[in-house]
Amino acid sequence: MAVKMDMSKAYDRAEWDFLALVMKRLGFHDKWINWIMQCITSVSYSYLINDSVYGAIKPHRGIRQGDPISPYLFILCGEVLSGLCWKAELEGSMREIQVARGSPRVNHLMFADDTMMFCNSSAKCCLSLLQILSDYEKKEGGVGKYLGLPEHFGRKKKDLFTSIVDRIRQRASNWSIRFLSRAGKLTMLKAVLTAIPTYAMSCFLLPLSLCSRIQSSLIRFWWYKALDKKNRYWVVWGKLTKSKKAGGLGLRDIQLFNQALLAKIAWRILSSPSCLLARVLTGKYCHNKIFLDAHVPAVCSHRWRSILHGRDLLHENLGKAIGNGQNIRIWKDSWISLNSPLKPYGPIHESALDLRVSDLLTDDLQ
Repeated sequence: MAVKMDMSKAYDRAEWDFLALVMKRLGFHDKWINWIMQCITSVSYSYLINDSVYGAIKPHRGIRQGDPISPYLFILCGEVLSGLCWKAELEGSMREIQVARGSPRVNHLMFADDTMMFCNSSAKCCLSLLQILSDYEKKEGGVGKYLGLPEHFGRKKKDLFTSIVDRIRQRASNWSIRFLSRAGKLTMLKAVLTAIPTYAMSCFLLPLSLCSRIQSSLIRFWWYKALDKKNRYWVVWGKLTKSKKAGGLGLRDIQLFNQALLAKIAWRILSSPSCLLARVLTGKYCHNKIFLDAHVPAVCSHRWRSILHGRDLLHENLGKAIGNGQNIRIWKDSWISLNSPLKPYGPIHESALDLRVSDLLTDDLQ
């Protein structure tokens, strides 16, 4: 069972006594705690009405958003919730879940004020979870999205990301923006419109039809003149996406950019196999093969399909530095050149398929 929660007005509802107690239990010095509490409790708020300042409201709880120390104080509060979860796990009242036999067990994940709890769906675990939330005074949240992205994917994935196209069109339809100069439009395209789908593209593979709709919105914005004039597309989008040295404007091809962002996730799994993300995913999907050789299974999450799509980009351009050669396969890995993906050619005997580069080296690695 997975439960997503969101703290309601998390910064505004942090109790000052609770903050002081948390810092005390974590071992902070009393003098340091007094300094921090002076910064928190000395705040006051006023109203600006008709260019005049009125009132001086003294709050009794909450930390100010934008204050440099507020994120750190909020993390300290989050440690209490995390500690309650670990305590319940140690006591056996709330067991963590494991997505596959080779994956690590996960109890909870926290990102700012968003929290995901993972436990068995037994009555004992549910009661323990309710008790933790009651002790922490947290309300249940979440209506289908997590960090702005959908939690569940069905067959019609393009409908889940339609809001991205709507946001781009809304920004592009602003009258004050439509009549920008060419230089202003280029800056708007690169810094704002193209950046809107970046976070979604860094997590999931967008459908081709959706990428076409996004690209169509960007094209119309670039060539728009006025309502009473017919807009003509003098240059195809493919030429505009070329670098300025190659005669283009340096705009981004949505599909290629999507794959490049997913390749960053694949590279993280490849270069940091001990991180939680790599251990969970490879433990579930990479049982008998390494990550670079894993195939797309018949049944898997859209997230894993997206990562493998980015992995393919790495696979086509990846080269390995030899080093001791113990982890480099002679016939299957690209190790001859770092500039191009070159592999030795056969014929290959069956007994030589698993040979490593280290088998070709002498004791002094020559």
